[in-house]
Amino acid sequence: ATAEALIQHGTRDDVGLLYVDLGTKYKECMRDMKGRAPGLTCKVGLSSLRPLEKGGLNIPFNPRGVGCGASMRAMCIGLRYPKEEDIGQLIAVAMESGRMSHNHPTGYLGEQYLSVRGQWSLCFNDRHDALLYCAGSDWVKLCEHGALHGGDSDSTGVMACCWFGALYGFQGVPVCNYKDLEYKQRLMDCADGLYALSQI
Repeated sequence: ATAEALIQHGTRDDVGLLYVDLGTKYKECMRDMKGRAPGLTCKVGLSSLRPLEKGGLNIPFNPRGVGCGASMRAMCIGLRYPKEEDIGQLIAVAMESGRMSHNHPTGYLGEQYLSVRGQWSLCFNDRHDALLYCAGSDWVKLCEHGALHGGDSDSTGVMACCWFGALYGFQGVPVCNYKDLEYKQRLMDCADGLYALSQI
């Protein structure tokens, strides 16, 4: 949803319209959650969102609005704004997109870091980001350390695999892991669209 909104918005200057696009896409994607397990904060926050109404992007404060759903949606924002001069826009978009569902600071500030981290990984080649650095281009090692553990493994797996894909694509990933991936073409189109926008 985040990537599609960024692509739909394109290069228009009105960031307010981008936020409406993001909110609209987030609401749409919640209709495709059968058999999935979105977090409670995502469900509560996005059910309150009214992106097409004046003030509808402001949801009631949730003192328990924590979790990592906003961070899992954030990785592509850094791919859209990869240049040093984009840092202000990147931070603003990351914070606002996270706040739409996770308006407790611990819920949306993590998204800001993940988006900025994405930009940094494209700007600097010698970053020492623990998981990716340790695993290198070894898909199995990344999965063993980033997804197959007793913690919030689906969330950490999503984030680790997103960064792996940004750095290495499908290199070393068994074909059976992505051959019949749901929405595969849609995701590939998003990757192409974000790459094209990042080159402008």
